[in-house]
Amino acid sequence: MRFTHSEANLLPDNHPVNQEYRQFLEKFGEEGNLIILGIKNSDLLTYEDFNAWNSLADSIEKYDEVELVLSTSNLPVLKKSDDASKFIIEQLSKAPLTSKEELSAYKTKLFGELPFYRNLIFSEKDSVLRTAIYIKKDIVNSSIRKEFVLEKFNPLIEDYKENHGLSELRVSGMPYIRTLNSQNIVDEISMFLLAALLITSAIFFFLL
Repeated sequence: MRFTHSEANLLPDNHPVNQEYRQFLEKFGEEGNLIILGIKNSDLLTYEDFNAWNSLADSIEKYDEVELVLSTSNLPVLKKSDDASKFIIEQLSKAPLTSKEELSAYKTKLFGELPFYRNLIFSEKDSVLRTAIYIKKDIVNSSIRKEFVLEKFNPLIEDYKENHGLSELRVSGMPYIRTLNSQNIVDEISMFLLAALLITSAIFFFLL
């Protein structure tokens, strides 16, 4: 017995919805490759904590399984060139913050002047900051995704939470949810098989 790492298809292959979905995948590639990290803005009140949050995103981006990470450490913004003849793209912050004033200025800029990132990097009421992690599409339906989430991603997140005394760091996204659900199924099957074996053994013991 083995598990598939793709989602169950409940419709026939020739169903119009299936055909449209295959056409979508051929044109745009695999979807459902986004993992989101969320943390309360109130947990990042010091520039040291803010730098640590950015460092976590930078560490995740170094994994081979990750295509792109969008976080407060690398947000691109449009700026005018020195001669005002064109727009150029620069990072909102190019280096770790070194003071409370820099942190305040950064958040003021992000929340007040960059509405494009609202509901992506920060929440509607500025109470939550997020990091968007795009894993490579070719591993979404493979065992590599499971290995990445369970053996690399989760330990890194748990270390960060423990080192900074956080319990409210949230993780979501289809690759993450699918991995945890499949692992729960594997664990439960083992438990049920063991329970069935014990019950069967008890029946034979008392009846024979």
